[in-house]
Amino acid sequence: MNTPEWALCPPAALLAKIGSIVVHADEMLSMDGHEFDRHALQSLLADPEIQAWLKEMGKLAMIPVKRMSGERVKRVDRILTEIAIRKSRTKRGTKTR
Repeated sequence: MNTPEWALCPPAALLAKIGSIVVHADEMLSMDGHEFDRHALQSLLADPEIQAWLKEMGKLAMIPVKRMSGERVKRVDRILTEIAIRKSRTKRGTKTR
C-alpha cells in the first residue's frame, strides 16, 4: 500500500516517468510536437504506478482536481438524486427498488 511519504518522495523510477510526462507534454505543445508525444503521454498516464501516485497526491491535495465533462456531471447528478430518493424512501419506510 502506498503512503503519503511514498507520494512525496517517490522512487527514482517513478520520478523518471513523471519527468517523461513533463518533457512529452512540453514537446507536444511546441511547434515541433507530433503524434508520438501524445501516444507517449497516454501510455505514461495509464501506467499503474503513475495512477497510484496521482491518487495519493490527490488525497494530499497536492495536485489540481480534474474537471468533469458535462456528461459526467449529469451522471453524477443523477446518481446523487437517486441516492437522495432512496434515503428519503428509507426514512419513510417505503421499500426501494
